[in-house]
Amino acid sequence: LDVYEGELFGFIGRNGIGKSTTIDCMIGAKKFDSGSIEICGYDISQEPIEAKTMFGYVASEPTCYEVMTGYDYLEFIASIYGVGEVNFNKNYKYLVNRLALNENELKLPIGNYSHGMKQKICLIASLIHRPKLWILDEPMTGLDIMITKKLIDKNPSKYYCIDCLAEYLGVTAEELYDKIEEFKEEGCTLFK
Repeated sequence: LDVYEGELFGFIGRNGIGKSTTIDCMIGAKKFDSGSIEICGYDISQEPIEAKTMFGYVASEPTCYEVMTGYDYLEFIASIYGVGEVNFNKNYKYLVNRLALNENELKLPIGNYSHGMKQKICLIASLIHRPKLWILDEPMTGLDIMITKKLIDKNPSKYYCIDCLAEYLGVTAEELYDKIEEFKEEGCTLFK
């Protein structure tokens, strides 16, 4: 499979068929037996650090350090990716505005946030370093649909690989995605 700059790529298929497992292999969370996965020219098995700097990832359930404030968590994530203070402040302001967050709320510990607010923090964290690829695995639970549409329309990433977004937005997969990978019992089928 190839995903090109500017394409919105979607995985579809029934539960348990392998969509999330494929994404786990893409991000280096699970090993795979055959084939290879390249992220922006880096093999995830051979060059995992380089490959991981190229993407932002959001899981279906928010995972973040709940004792940290939202701001501190985002600053921490940015530091892992080597984002300098000027770029962090620029990206932070832009993303907080895009997600309609109140900056005062980001001074509170993440453990006090609602599910949707935690997911917004994870979305910002995935984009704070301006990745080339944005990988989403059913990330929209608890989020306002208008926020989701804004992110897709004005995302700084150039490549997208998303599981189960079309159903959430109330459109068909064909209407949303440029390419679709349909998972079936006998294998995968690529639609362009």
